[in-house]
Amino acid sequence: MVKALDELIFLEERREHFGGDFPVEELFMDALHIEQVVDFLSDFRMRDRENTRKYALGIVQELCCDMPTIRKRQECLQYLSDNNSFGFLDNLFGRLLGTYEYLREADIFIRENADGFTEIVEIDPTRFNGLVKTYEGFLASLESFGEATRGSHFSEISDRIKEIDKGWFRDLKQQFPIPEDKPIHEDKDFRTYHKYEDLFGEMMGHLKGSLRRIIVTLDYFTGYARRIRRLREEGISLVFPEVVQLGGYRLCDIHGGVHPILYMGENASRDKVPNDFYSDELNPIKIITGENEYGKTMAIKTRAIIQVLAQAGLPVIAKSARLTPVSRILANIGLTEDTMAGKSTYRNINQTTFEILSQATPKSLLLLDEPTSGTYDLKAVAQARIYLEELARAGYEAWVVTHHLELTEFGDKYPHVQNLTTEVDGNGKPTHRIVPGVFVPNPYNVPLVYPEDVVIRAVKGDYLKRLERLKSDGHIHSGQGAALNKIFSSLAP
Repeated sequence: MVKALDELIFLEERREHFGGDFPVEELFMDALHIEQVVDFLSDFRMRDRENTRKYALGIVQELCCDMPTIRKRQECLQYLSDNNSFGFLDNLFGRLLGTYEYLREADIFIRENADGFTEIVEIDPTRFNGLVKTYEGFLASLESFGEATRGSHFSEISDRIKEIDKGWFRDLKQQFPIPEDKPIHEDKDFRTYHKYEDLFGEMMGHLKGSLRRIIVTLDYFTGYARRIRRLREEGISLVFPEVVQLGGYRLCDIHGGVHPILYMGENASRDKVPNDFYSDELNPIKIITGENEYGKTMAIKTRAIIQVLAQAGLPVIAKSARLTPVSRILANIGLTEDTMAGKSTYRNINQTTFEILSQATPKSLLLLDEPTSGTYDLKAVAQARIYLEELARAGYEAWVVTHHLELTEFGDKYPHVQNLTTEVDGNGKPTHRIVPGVFVPNPYNVPLVYPEDVVIRAVKGDYLKRLERLKSDGHIHSGQGAALNKIFSSLAP
């Protein structure tokens, strides 16, 4: 089958037309609305907010598989959000942020304007001494914070503090004693001037870097914890998933999971319908069929966002969740044509699907939403059968959404493939829950988005009247009569 997959990946094209690797590892960030979710779950306060936000997005994207790190992050956020321990942290954060803002403007040089240009004329030791006191205060704040948090749940912040080499500054003070309060001119004391010029640059680089790292880490944890408390007060069920290692055995056991995106935008005022998700080593592949807009794609996004947040040490919207970590999330959701790359919708979607299959491992999580769309049914089904056959043989965890009911045959053929569908109530209305089974269309009650009467009212044109007017005005000549009569006959009431 591997050879068949290579030869038949496009029914009329050859493998070499794909052309190189495809960066599928980044596709899940947009597909799962990661940036919006991070913004929803956080309340970062750092003025230059992109620092903390960038840090937060990096943690999500790395898909951490290190269990101690995941647990430390969970413990820190759990402690903060449960105990509202923001008092001394806010105080420390305020002091450090004030120091950081001061350092962004700090200057030990005296400057003069001459002929429209600003020139450094001397170093002011008073300013330098002020900078030294700021640095010493910074170290003292960190030491007191380290004492206060020793042995607590703030491991990530404590680790940041330990990165700072306090001996660095003491060595520099001994090597370059602070001068008396008199300006240092380059032309009068060349060596001393440049010693302090170099010292200033080194100190500022070290100080700003250390401060930024600590401020961002503090902002990261307190920003999430503040928001977690607020969301819980609003009645949202936020829990910290249990992330476990089971000796290579894969497990996903989620009860009442909801994607945070459903609390934003147009969805915010709508009812939230939780879904359960279960897969394990003996049941890793799901094929989901059902009506449009009944919740298929949102379901697989929910499965994946809970995995992403869990491995970042963040809470999820669910009643409970127990998961083993995955190394990669490979998603093909919502792709269309790529004109700039010269790819049709069919080529773009299929290339992505192929690359996902070729790059996946048993530790990957695959999300395939209509993985062969963009072409006629016969071709799409033939292509999808090849993909699913290889998925079944590889045994990867995959959540596949399709409208091709022929593909549910794999649920009958392989015991580790399960068919799921969208649930409807007794009146045929969607519940937006995903349940075991196969979608059975009702030919007598097709839920069209725009039924016939709506379209009739919307379309104002009348082709017959237009043709009659053109004929009476002499704009349609006699040689076109036969063609005109055929149109009249086809559109006649």
